[in-house]
Formats: sequence, C-alpha cells, structure tokens
Amino acid sequence: MIKKRHTNLKTLFSQLSSIKNTILNTKFVNVGGPGQPDFLFIDLLEYLQDALKPEKIGEMKCYTTTDFKIDHIGKAIFHSKSHDTLSIVSTNNIHPFVWSGIVDYKKQEGYYKHVIIDQDLMMFLIYNLDMSDLIDITKVDKKNLKKVKDATRV
Repeated sequence: MIKKRHTNLKTLFSQLSSIKNTILNTKFVNVGGPGQPDFLFIDLLEYLQDALKPEKIGEMKCYTTTDFKIDHIGKAIFHSKSHDTLSIVSTNNIHPFVWSGIVDYKKQEGYYKHVIIDQDLMMFLIYNLDMSDLIDITKVDKKNLKKVKDATRV
C-alpha cells in the first residue's frame, strides 16, 4: 500500500526534511525507568526512512494488544535471527524499556534496526500518505477524530 503512494511518501519525506532539527520532526517516546531519562525525542524523518528503506530484511509482526511489552519485541528480535524487525502495534501503550532498547540498538547499529509503528505513527502515515481508505470510519472514535487529524498534519 505504501509503495503505491510513493509520491506521497516523497512529499512527506521532503516536508519532514524541511523541518529537520525542529520539534515538529520528532516523535516523543517515554523511556523512563531507573537510571534512564524520562523521555526522548526521536528524529521522525530518520526513523521512518530506516523503517521503510527498500533493502530492509527482517521480521514483521502485527500486535493487536492493549499494550506492547518487552516480551513482544523480544520474541520478534529472536525470530528475526539478527535481522531487522518491524512491529505494527494497535496501541500507543509501549513499555518504556521497549523504546529504550530500540534507541540502544540504534546507537550500536547506526540505524533503527528495530522499528515500531504504533497507533499514533500509523495515523500519521495514513493521513499523510492519503491512505484513509484503510480505516473503517464506523469504528473511529468521533470525539478523537479531530485530535487525530490535528496531530497528524505536517
């Protein structure tokens, strides 16, 4: 589906590139825990480019859980046999140690080897890549729809 929207993806990457090094090109992640900072801002352009690079090889998993824990990402990493992982998650409730691990792998590998597309990021991509046909509007929480539209606009 994203491949069909390559023009939209190029436009999105161009827009994110034009706001590089600003708060607008970031994704807030909670990494709090003992000996950890409470939060990080991830460079959204870099994260998405690493997630969607054409030569990416690895394990892809979809999770429809209400939270995403270290066990989930651990299984995906184990199954990947040292390759990359892409986890599509139906929640924003990602355990802080998961994000911390993703950032640690990035520091080791030089790129985002393990990527999570959480609910916020999925909505961001759906909106900016004009993929709203993927959403069953009858299941969308109407009072949060405006909030989602505002939050996903670049």
